[in-house]
Amino acid sequence: MRMVMISNGQGEDRGETFAERAEEYYRKRPQLLALLQDLYNGYITLLDRCQQTKRRLNPRDQQDEGSETESTLSYQPPPAQENIVDDLVAELVIKNVENEFLANQLGDMDQQRNDCLRKIELLKMLLELLESERVMLLNDNVRLGHKVSAVLEEKNVVASEAMFMKRKAAELARCLLRMRDDYRTCILRQKIEDLQEQIFFLEKRNKEYHEQLKRSEMKVMKKSNSCCFQRRSKKTGFKLWERVKNADLFMCGVHHNGSS
Repeated sequence: MRMVMISNGQGEDRGETFAERAEEYYRKRPQLLALLQDLYNGYITLLDRCQQTKRRLNPRDQQDEGSETESTLSYQPPPAQENIVDDLVAELVIKNVENEFLANQLGDMDQQRNDCLRKIELLKMLLELLESERVMLLNDNVRLGHKVSAVLEEKNVVASEAMFMKRKAAELARCLLRMRDDYRTCILRQKIEDLQEQIFFLEKRNKEYHEQLKRSEMKVMKKSNSCCFQRRSKKTGFKLWERVKNADLFMCGVHHNGSS
């Protein structure tokens, strides 16, 4: 029972590293020695009981058995046999320790194998994650490519619209120039019309002066009696007419300059 408790304690308190296991072994070494001593004492008691049962089964040999029991009780093992038992116990302990070391090494190897398997699983999961991220990046790259193509198309559309707006701006500039020219032509036309009105007014005045001169000439011709006088009056009339015409033209020029 004590051995089972010690083995359970060893299984629970087993260290992870070699140093911890060695320290645990040296710490429990007295318990192991005490366990071996208990086993030896148990072996002696079992041997005594076995001999007692044999004596009970063979009553004829009670005297011999009594003498044997007295001899066994009084018998003390020689020191050579004690040394042999100690050697056997030491060898048994060494074998148990070696078995424990081998079991620990196997446990460590199993732990390493489990760790390797766990790492392999983690690497597989990481590889799957990286593969999914690669697929996502490829999809993002394709989507960005579509966006870039759409942006380039929009850029081309904007460039064409800009060229169209430039053409429209040039046309509007030409229209403004035409409107400015048309405005200037309108102003010039208005000035020409004003000048034509002034010319018409001056011509009308000239006609009135001419009629007045004709009337005056007719009066002069009626009053004259001789032909020479009439000729002279005609010459003077023509001269006066020339003077009036010259005077009217001079006045027209002065009026035109004043209006302009």
